Amino acid sequence: MDLARRPVLGLVYMWQAKLPVSISGAAILSVVEVIMGHYGRLLHADPVLVLLVVALMAIDWITGIVASVRRGESIKSLKMRYTGWKILEYAGLGLVATMFANGFSHTVFSPITNIFDDAALFYMASTEIVSVIENVAGGKEAARRILGRIMSFVRSPSEAAVESVRNDDQPAP
Repeated sequence: MDLARRPVLGLVYMWQAKLPVSISGAAILSVVEVIMGHYGRLLHADPVLVLLVVALMAIDWITGIVASVRRGESIKSLKMRYTGWKILEYAGLGLVATMFANGFSHTVFSPITNIFDDAALFYMASTEIVSVIENVAGGKEAARRILGRIMSFVRSPSEAAVESVRNDDQPAP
């Protein structure tokens, strides 16, 4: 029988095998959609923070390559693998923190747990910022000095900075 000339008969041909496969496939797809819906709710994170971490990782990677070239070091695949491991570590930390925060989002613990995912993403972003500063400043010691200055300013701003804020609040004569 030439089924190419009779497309309707092609649909009917071997219906005994196609029907259970179709029903089973639809049932499996339905279960997967339910599971993915739950995971979608569990894995919902702030896309801006995720993008910030990804952008900072890219900047860190680029500044790391530039710093290696500036020091006269060759670019080795081992150092590139560290970036791959870091991506896996960040993904694991983000996954656990996001699932924990969203898993408790409708409970009495939600005021406490809702910040876990954002805190983890900010932690990753700050780690990348420190790494970029190390790459640009020329090492860990230079980065520590720069970050120490920033932290001392944050803890106790200088009189000049306080005075400039006061002057900005004054209306112009």
